[in-house]
Amino acid sequence: MIDWNDRFWSKVAPEPNSGCWLWMASTDACGYGRFGVARSNVLAHRNAYVLVHGAIPGGMHVLHRCDVRACVNPDHLFLGTHADNMADMANKGRGAPPSGDRHWSRLHPEKRAYGDRNGSRRHRRRGETNSNASLTNSSAADIRALLARGAMQREVAAAYGVSQTCISRLAMGRTYAVPSNEIAAASGPDDVDAEPADSEERAR
Repeated sequence: MIDWNDRFWSKVAPEPNSGCWLWMASTDACGYGRFGVARSNVLAHRNAYVLVHGAIPGGMHVLHRCDVRACVNPDHLFLGTHADNMADMANKGRGAPPSGDRHWSRLHPEKRAYGDRNGSRRHRRRGETNSNASLTNSSAADIRALLARGAMQREVAAAYGVSQTCISRLAMGRTYAVPSNEIAAASGPDDVDAEPADSEERAR
């Protein structure tokens, strides 16, 4: 016959510095220990409380004084209501982040970065360097050339296997910014402030 008590404590390792008794077996996504008892799965710290202190009254939570979720030391555990649990969580800084008028951006609006100072603007990866890019910079250049010659966006999108929205955003310059060498090639070296060769002749 299985001795559930011995089986439970065999999965515990004392931590000498903090006094915590750490659960060494499986844990859930939140870091709390899980223990299988008679085809059911229970929280390890609740089971530790029951083994030492007795049954847990209905509606009560088992809280940690040490704030170590994997700890099952009965001396580090105490009972509390749901409200006690929420208050304990907030006091230890593990609650939901402040929202509304308590959010830091409302309390310190002068510290918010707007416009070009915003991190999303300063560190935005455009073109093929973006991990979500559907096109290479070379393909983007070819597409701009096709659109300039009058190609339909939906036809170009189908040819390159992307959505028309992708092509539309590229055409408006929102994605795949035009490299400076393309701008120079498109404008030509003599386009700026160029005067006709016969300007002097016509002025006479």
